[in-house]
Parts: sequence; structure tokens; C-alpha cells
Amino acid sequence: MFNDTLGQRRALLSVSDDGAPGLTLIDQTGHGRAGLRLDADGNPSLTLLNEAGKVRASLMTVSDGTARLILLDELGRTRGSFVVGDDVSALILDDSQQRGRTIVGVTADDKPVMGLMGVDGKPRAIVGTLEDEDTATIALTDSDGSPRLALGVAGSGSQTLEYFNSDGEAHAILDLPGGALSESKLDWGKNIQTIASIVQAIGAIAKDFHP
Repeated sequence: MFNDTLGQRRALLSVSDDGAPGLTLIDQTGHGRAGLRLDADGNPSLTLLNEAGKVRASLMTVSDGTARLILLDELGRTRGSFVVGDDVSALILDDSQQRGRTIVGVTADDKPVMGLMGVDGKPRAIVGTLEDEDTATIALTDSDGSPRLALGVAGSGSQTLEYFNSDGEAHAILDLPGGALSESKLDWGKNIQTIASIVQAIGAIAKDFHP
């Protein structure tokens, strides 16, 4: 225990029953406001609390090397998370029910993705690049997470609007500059489903962030 010049306790160094050390920083009113810990496996974490003792931010690393930053509101609900690991870097924004609703990430192969998620965790709007890395696309999905409408713009500036049936199969492709139906140059259904799967996988990771 460490006291200030007035004799007030301002820091506490402790060791838990499992041998994990911890340091707590205490404000002038005697409330713990920051805590530095090592868990039993040696993983460090830093926790910041408000005056009411509610955790507002937590920074940690886990055994697989992943670093996580969790931000919480005044009610203790997770509202934002940032994770950096070998497979993905992602920002997840949660709603008031701690459901990941907006996800922005970069995959292990350096592809950027963004998803707007439904309350069931399925992507409803997706932004990403197709397999050729030259075509940017925005896709809208139904309640099952299947793509139903996609807009793509290639590096050359050509634009394509594609409609999908309930099975995710393209049934109309519109080449916007010429206004005529054309053959798809890429398997958009497959590519968009891949992007959707990546977004959903990142959303699943977000569930592990809640302290």
C-alpha cells in the first residue's frame, strides 16, 4: 500500500491467491480508478474506472497474442471494441444491447471490409473488394444474410448493378454506362458471400470482447 503526504491511500500492490500480481491506483476519495493486472497465464490488462466504480475502458492481450481494447458506457455495457491479431484487425461498434452492429476490419490478406449488421448478427449491408482487388462493391442482403443487390465499380470506372434471387444467384446484371444487360465478369455471388462470411466472422469475434 502507498500513501500520499496526507496519509491517504493512493496505490495498492497486491497478489491474488493464484499468484497473479496487480496494481490499483486510487483517487482522492478512496475509489480505485485504474488497475494493472497479470492473470494466471501472464497476460497483462489495464482497466480504467469512473467515479462510480464502473469499468469504462479495458486494454488487454491474450495468449494467442491478440490485443484488445474495449470501451464501455456508464452502465457498464460494451459499446466499442478494437482488436488486432494475426488474422484480423477490426473495429466493432455495439448497440445498447451489446450487439455488434457496425464492423470495420482488415483481413489477414489485407482486404478491407465493412458490415452493417442486423440484430441477429447477420450482415445487411456490406462494403468490400472482390477477388480481383480492382472492383469495389456495396452489397445489400436480406434477413438471411444472402446478397440481393450489389453495385460494383472497377478501377477503370465501369459500373455494374447486379440483382440476386433468394438463393443468391444472379438473375439480372446491368452494365450502367451502356444501360444494357451483360454477362458478369466475376462470380459476384461467391465473392459477396465470401465478404459476408468475413464480416460475420469478425462479428463473432466481437462477442468475446464483452468483459
